[in-house]
Amino acid sequence: MDFAEMTQDEEGLSFEDFSREVEADEKAKGMVKRFSGLAEAVDRLRVNGLPRGVSTGWGSLDECYRVPLGQWTLVTGIPGHGKSSFLTALMVNLMAQHDWKFIVYSAENLPHENFTARLLACYLGKPFHHGFNTRLTKEEVADGMDFLDAHCKYLDPGLDAPSVAELLAALREEHKNEPFQGVVLDPWNEISHVARRSQTETQLIGEELGDIRRFCRHSQVHTWVVAHPQKMQRIPGSDENAYHIPTPWDVSGSAHFRNKADFSLTVHRPQEGARLSDIHIQKVRFSENGRLGKVQLDFDLMTGRFSEQSSFQP
Repeated sequence: MDFAEMTQDEEGLSFEDFSREVEADEKAKGMVKRFSGLAEAVDRLRVNGLPRGVSTGWGSLDECYRVPLGQWTLVTGIPGHGKSSFLTALMVNLMAQHDWKFIVYSAENLPHENFTARLLACYLGKPFHHGFNTRLTKEEVADGMDFLDAHCKYLDPGLDAPSVAELLAALREEHKNEPFQGVVLDPWNEISHVARRSQTETQLIGEELGDIRRFCRHSQVHTWVVAHPQKMQRIPGSDENAYHIPTPWDVSGSAHFRNKADFSLTVHRPQEGARLSDIHIQKVRFSENGRLGKVQLDFDLMTGRFSEQSSFQP
């Protein structure tokens, strides 16, 4: 008998195919369930209502985007339009108002001490640098550091870009030791994405985003993934800095970003360098957590804070 015959069973299955079938059979055990097992959980929803998620800290934004556990948000926008700044301010709001704990991978906000300074300025409402505004004192910085130590940690993979699998492994391990509610992965292109043999980029991204979604659901955390658009479209007849507002379909790599995300936000400044930022809510999976629309926030460059400018716009 030659090797090819030895690696096949009587039905002609290769050893690899047979192993996959055995593994699938094991995973399938107990998969089919009755709805009656959910009776108590459903009654709690009847009493308390569907979970809407926590407030963002901006009432106008809450009308169309609240933050639930177990889901994830795609954040996109033209480079330099304030995606990371918006997420920093949102993190601070959630930490200060809801006692959320965060783990952050922020590869474009280096060195880490500079990112820490931006977090502190946003939390304390005072700038680090000299100017017309009163800057932070040593005592205020010390108090702010205590706050950050209690609410936020960062991922430092060293010089090599980590893979999604490595980031999720670190997050799962940390969550077992000290549970947290929020994760920021900023940006997607600073994560290593290596496809297996014969695997396409689209298949790889779909698999990675599926892993992130399962992590969120299993660990009951909310994750924000920042991803740049693949190309920017100029508005015909406008000045050279006027571009169409990116959508999740424009994100570099795959339509899976649009399909698998629970929410999609685009941070866009109608005028380059202006203070006003438009937050476009372009996908909401469940209606109890929000709806599509646009909210305008006023960005304070000195502190990194955002304040409300107008109400929800459908």
